[in-house]
Amino acid sequence: MNETETNEVIISFVIPTLNRPNPLEKALQSIFRQTKLPDEIIIVDQSDDSKTQNLIKKKLQISLKKGISLRYMWEEIKSINHARNLGLHAATGNIVLFLDDDMIVDEHYVSEILKVFRNNPSAIGVQGCLFPPPYWQGLSTKAILLNYLHRIFLLTHWERNKQRVLLSGDIAVAYPLTRTIKATIIYPCVSAFKREMLKETQLDENLKGYSWQEEYFTLKLSQSYPHSLFVTPFARVVHDRVLSPAGRPAGKQLAHIIAAYEVYNFVNCLGPSLKNWIALFWKLLGRIIIGALDLPQKELRTRLLYTLQSYSWALGNLGEVRNARFNHR
Repeated sequence: MNETETNEVIISFVIPTLNRPNPLEKALQSIFRQTKLPDEIIIVDQSDDSKTQNLIKKKLQISLKKGISLRYMWEEIKSINHARNLGLHAATGNIVLFLDDDMIVDEHYVSEILKVFRNNPSAIGVQGCLFPPPYWQGLSTKAILLNYLHRIFLLTHWERNKQRVLLSGDIAVAYPLTRTIKATIIYPCVSAFKREMLKETQLDENLKGYSWQEEYFTLKLSQSYPHSLFVTPFARVVHDRVLSPAGRPAGKQLAHIIAAYEVYNFVNCLGPSLKNWIALFWKLLGRIIIGALDLPQKELRTRLLYTLQSYSWALGNLGEVRNARFNHR
């Protein structure tokens, strides 16, 4: 897209939020400090009260002074993928940056994202560098050993300067990241996209509520447009986990969502072969073994029971899952 090489680039931030006005305020403050300011910020609010709406009213004067259009949308349906798609449809920018409400961006975030688009004409999506990285467990000896076990069992783990989908459907996350790299999948919560390309491949609204593995829509992008996704270490983002609760379901419901969504993405996005199916069951075996090594006995029994029940249901109802009939309970 030629606009990324000219002054005609229009930048839109889309931020879904749910009952977290305090982290959202910090996210907005970090955007207002950008060396390259966006043209608009769209807040898609799914909250149960008016606190977020009141916050946006207070921030309007600041945004006007900076020449930023701050737009507020309220949406009854509580689903982050649905919220992002609403924001995408409302955005006027040709570059759309998705951001979660508990993310704080470095002051050079926008300019570094645009630099990747300028330097790589084939780029459709660019992910910033999130810290802590997804599934981060630190750099202790225990964490490093766990990462090796995750790697052996094809579970999500980190790899130096590589980000890719594994045969099992889990992801190798780029860490440490020392240079801009091509990836086969990127995380939408800290990524920017050419809006025109997302008309074809939007976020999957079948993944409702807590949209586990929401990033799989970007795998479809990279399958249609090879070498189009990038991750850069220079557009830095901090995940403010201390300030924000996870805001996710727990226990049996969470286990059901994880199993159902993983199997759904596995059969619909990977085109699973015999190798993939073997890798999937190898991954599940690894979860059991690692859980037995790492979890207290009582928690292990409960989590193992929920995991086995959930995957048994998902694999036993493969046709239902393939067609996004997840039967959440």
